[in-house]
Amino acid sequence: MGLGPASTPGRELLAAALQLGLVILLLFVLFPDRVPDPAKWLLLGAGAVFFVVRAAIGIPKWRRRSA
Repeated sequence: MGLGPASTPGRELLAAALQLGLVILLLFVLFPDRVPDPAKWLLLGAGAVFFVVRAAIGIPKWRRRSA
């Protein structure tokens, strides 16, 4: 597993949706009382920022590949 962007925008979107969905499931459904609410939102926000940065890094690569 790499930390860089996925090979296509669609795969990047799928990776973001699956991983953020897993974080939501773990923090808000399975273990709602183990992590304080502000920390839950902070973790979720950090995950979203991570994927925005990954997508921003991948945009030039995706444009080169499609051109």
